[in-house]
Amino acid sequence: DPNLDFAVLRVNNLDGKPLTFTENVVLRGTPGAVLGFPGGGDFSAHAAVVLDQFTATGRNIYNQGSTNRSVYEVRSEIIPGNSGGPLIAKDGSVIGVVFAESTSYNHVGYALTTTKVLPELRQAQSTNRHVSTGSCAE
Repeated sequence: DPNLDFAVLRVNNLDGKPLTFTENVVLRGTPGAVLGFPGGGDFSAHAAVVLDQFTATGRNIYNQGSTNRSVYEVRSEIIPGNSGGPLIAKDGSVIGVVFAESTSYNHVGYALTTTKVLPELRQAQSTNRHVSTGSCAE
């Protein structure tokens, strides 16, 4: 989805069960963790807390139109390589998908809320077909 900058990948034979996604926007102050493989390195988990939730308006990834994204501002160690990784709540459910670190504040980043991600996930599960990745943005 070029508006969300989000893709769903199908993978077979993974160990473990898939993570569950919450369907609700969480409140400011909700604790959790950011999971990922920053810099392409080893797995890491960093404590996180939701600072705010807002609608961000910007251009899509191909700079071909404007889009609105439901976003959490998160206090955590978020660095390149965390993008696409989950923001999870204390119960282990996914509450967001990390996509950027702040360019203005240390230890602050951003995650898409699951309210925007879940419809994409459900559509991918029901469609179950290959799609083009499209061309890369410059």
